[in-house]
Order: sequence, then C-alpha cells, then structure tokens
Amino acid sequence: MNSMKKIIYIALSAIVALGATSCNMEFFPYDSLEISKGMNTYKDALSYRVSIYSPLKSFVGSLRETIEDTRSDLFNAKADFGNYYGRWHSWQNDITDPEAGSVWYSDYAIIGNVNFAIDSYTKLIDNAEALGITEEEVKNIELFRGEAYMVRAMAYLDLATKYCAAYDADKADEPASGVPLPTTYNPTSDAASYPGRTTLNETYGLILEDISEAELAIDTPGVPNSHYFTKDAVLALRARVYLYMGEWEAAFEDARWVVQNGPYALANTPEAIRLMWDGDTSTENIMRVSKNDKDQGGATGGYYYINDQNKGDGTTPNPQYLPTKTLLDMYDKENDMRYPVYFETHNVKAGYEKADMVVFYKFKGNPSLRTDSRWNYVHMGKPFRLAELYLIMAESMAEMEGGEEDAAYYLNELRKARIKDYTPKTYGSLEVLKEEIRKERVKELVGEGFRMHDLKRWGLGMTRGVSQNTAMTHSAYDQVSVLAGNFRFLWPIPKEEMDANPQFAGQQNDGF
Repeated sequence: MNSMKKIIYIALSAIVALGATSCNMEFFPYDSLEISKGMNTYKDALSYRVSIYSPLKSFVGSLRETIEDTRSDLFNAKADFGNYYGRWHSWQNDITDPEAGSVWYSDYAIIGNVNFAIDSYTKLIDNAEALGITEEEVKNIELFRGEAYMVRAMAYLDLATKYCAAYDADKADEPASGVPLPTTYNPTSDAASYPGRTTLNETYGLILEDISEAELAIDTPGVPNSHYFTKDAVLALRARVYLYMGEWEAAFEDARWVVQNGPYALANTPEAIRLMWDGDTSTENIMRVSKNDKDQGGATGGYYYINDQNKGDGTTPNPQYLPTKTLLDMYDKENDMRYPVYFETHNVKAGYEKADMVVFYKFKGNPSLRTDSRWNYVHMGKPFRLAELYLIMAESMAEMEGGEEDAAYYLNELRKARIKDYTPKTYGSLEVLKEEIRKERVKELVGEGFRMHDLKRWGLGMTRGVSQNTAMTHSAYDQVSVLAGNFRFLWPIPKEEMDANPQFAGQQNDGF
C-alpha cells in the first residue's frame, strides 16, 4: 500500500472511529457518523464535534514530544536503555525510521479528519435554510468549524516545526521548503493528483489563515482548564506561531492580551505546581485535553522516563533516559519549586551497576486516570499554559529595540512564581538577558517537546549535556555534539511517502 493511500485510509478510519453521537468531552466517542452519508442535519454536526477534539488526546503528550527532548541536550540514554529511540538520540536517524512516518501520517490523518469537518460544516451553513437548520444552530456550526480550523493549524505547525527549517523570511519562499497543504477532503488513489511540498511562507501563511478563521468563530471567554478552545487559546497559539516566525511585536501583543485579560494566574506554591501535573488542574492551564480512565493516550512519562515495571508505583524506576547533570544544574535545587515536581532521586540499575540517580518525574500521570493501583503515566495534555506566554513576552521584548526592561520584568515575574523568596534581578547586558530567557524555557518546558525547535530557530548547535554518572549512561551517546544547521535538526520525509508521491521527487530534506 503506498503512503499517500495510507494517509487517506488512516484519515478515513480516524473519521469513522472518532465520530460520535455525544458531545460529552469527558468520554471517547464509541458510536460513529457514517461517512458515506456525510453531514445532513444539525445533529450530525453536533455529533461530529467530538471527533475534532478526540485526536488531541494523543496529539498532545506523545512521541512527538518524547523524541524531540530525548534527542536533545537534556537527556542521557541509560547504559542498558534498549535502543528505544536510539537512532534519534544518537543522531543517526534516516528516512526509514518508523517514528518519522508515524508522526507524518498521524498529522495528515488529523488534517484529513478536520478537512472533512470543515467541508461538511460549510455545506450545512450554505444550505441551512433548505436543511431546516436554524440561525442559532448555524452559529453553533460556525463555532465547530472554527474549532476544526484550530486543530488543523496545530497539526500543520507540528509538521512545520519538525519537517521544515526554522522560519527565515529571506528563505521562506524557497521551493519545497514547506509541507503539502491539502485543505479539502478529497480521498484519491490518483498519484498524479497528490500534493507536493509548498514553500515555508505558504505553510505559515495557511497556519495563520486557519487561526484567523478560528478567531472569527471562537469568542468563548477563557476559563482555566477549559476542555474546549477559547478566545485565549486561539491567541496563545498565534503568539507561539508569531514567536517562531520572529514577528516579535505580534507575538508579544497576543501573549499580553491573554495575560492581561484572561482569568489565569501563575502557579506559585509547591502544591499548585505539583497539582498542575499530577492532577491536571491549575490556575494557569489555558486549555487541557479531556480524558477519563478509558483513555491511554498521552502516557508521556512512562516507558522512557520512569518505566516502573516492578512495583508500578514509581518507587522502583527503570528509565531508558535520565536527565543530564547540565540540565539539573540549571535549577536552584533548594528553592525552585519545580525541581521536586520535575525530578526525584531513586536507586536505579543499569546492567550490573546500581546508583542513586535523579529521574525525570514531571509526567507521573494523573491518579484519577489510572485503571488500577499501578501507574500508567497518563495525564491530560496541556496545549497552552500561561507560563509559556510569559516566556514569549520576555523573548519577544528582548528582541525588540528598547525592550530589555520589559523582557527582564516578565522573566522575573515567572521566576518569582516558581522560586521561593526570589528577588527580581537585573541582567547586565542584553546577551545575558537573552541567555537567561532561553535557560528559563528549558527549566519550565522540559519534556514538553519544545527544545529541538528552540535550538533550531535560535541557530544553535546541540551538545549533549554532562552525564550524572558516566557508569550509568551510554558512553557513546553521551558525547554526541552537532553544529547548528546539521541536516538532522529536520525530520526526514518518510521513505514510503517519497516512493509513492511523484510530486516529491527532489523534495526530500537535504542530507537524507
């Protein structure tokens, strides 16, 4: 089966599996909307809304994040790590590695799903009178369509940050620098009609257009821990996109609007920071992905960071990856309230060696999502958090002329919430300030999948951090260091896709 057909079939199966007759976001849908009949009523539109959100259960909190951070400078492979993601961690990955295909096909399955939704919702809106759909129902359908645009923007941004170079306005019109951009639901086996790669400007342009469409439809006021997209979530996503594009003023304005007008507050006590991750509840969660104990997606902290298969309660961890000493030394271990939430010290075995090691415990999982006493590491993904917006404001102001004082203010505000008895600092020079903002992104967002794209967009190389204990980690991989611009900062287009799509001839990322 060729890869474009795989995309089509995956998208179809996702649509069938994710359609539902219930709009209760606490549960996976178990009934389906028959695709051959399409959407013809308001009830169909309402039923399908759940299928827009359901992919987020696995989209946020998955190998998308795990690969990006375990191949970065932040983690060392344990000496007996079993080669899980080993080709990525060792920077030897190529076009045949299944993970590149898994993310590619999954993102395009999500895109196929929401393209079907957008097309169908538009048909219902355009034919509302003939179909007996009321004005109030049309308004609701417009909201559902806006939510679909948000998911599509998130999926295309994921593809752009992994399979494309960092945004550079001077190079963004280069041919095949972006990704294919199907915007309608049109399954086909005709290889001649498969889309090729677009430019990076076109890719980011569509992402921004989709966010604008979402903004027109989603005027729901933000509330902490919302399971649905709100106005604040729309602006938070756009602030992230503008940051990646180097549109500093626009990024700052969107982030500031949410900070100033939203009902959120930074978690500023040890219990509040722990509850944000162990309980998925926080005053700073702009959005969280709804799950219950039937949902197993998003087990981010399990097999690779903790992997307690003995007692199953986190007390006997056997992780594949360990945080580097370099990462741990970034924290004020006595006063930074994140440190005991993100890390715990346990006796760990590696081959014949045993030693007390600091293990990454940020994603222990939510106890309410466990099916028995054993940890399953499942948590509710958090697509947008207030802390990220403070980091966006700080970085954006540091890049704007005359913005150093404001940049320092926003950095200090985040640190004041996270570090006990913190005294706001001045940073001496702009370069020192920028470096401190970058360090704070690491300390706050570790494990959430931001690190590799941050290094790429900052034009920095990747040098693996120093091991906590070289007897416990994989010596060959501890020494990995690559220069900025290394071709493996980009993910390869999967081999099956290259083989199946004639439009992709000559469009593979350089080096693969």
